[in-house]
Amino acid sequence: MKIQGTFWVCVDCMILAVNGETPSDPDPTQPEPWACWPDQHDVTPDFGGDDDEGINSFSWQYCMGCGSTLGGERYRFVWWV
Repeated sequence: MKIQGTFWVCVDCMILAVNGETPSDPDPTQPEPWACWPDQHDVTPDFGGDDDEGINSFSWQYCMGCGSTLGGERYRFVWWV
């Protein structure tokens, strides 16, 4: 498999991908985690090391996993084919 690119996701999408858990108190006004990626088998986290920028502590960038526009942390993922 080969890396095709990187993208950024919100904390809800990250937790579902890494821990297999969904939020215990989901916001009904926000999309389901990974709504934009129905098949998550070809994505993996790429948080980087101490000097890398794989975690953005705050961003207004929309979540590329679910489409949420809420501000907050964003986590870098890669997708493979």
